[in-house]
Amino acid sequence: MAVGDIIVARAASGDVFFQPAASVEIMITAAIGTTSMDVGIYSLSAAASSKSLQSNTGYTGGRNTLSVKIGITNANYLYMYSNSGSAYSGIQIK
Repeated sequence: MAVGDIIVARAASGDVFFQPAASVEIMITAAIGTTSMDVGIYSLSAAASSKSLQSNTGYTGGRNTLSVKIGITNANYLYMYSNSGSAYSGIQIK
């Protein structure tokens, strides 16, 4: 991958982790889930159960889209949970 490349991923229900390669930085720009959804940043230096950012969009009867600007790296990576599927998109910035 190179700077400016777009990433998009979709996952089944449950926990989703995205950890870029060393020296790569990604700016997550959208997180999408159905029913309730949590989005967070996990840190390699923190306990696996801790999240430094959390957003629970709650149930709206359809897709929940969270417009975000979350910078992730190999050390601080993306965590998502949705009980019926989720997706995220972003762009490589380094």
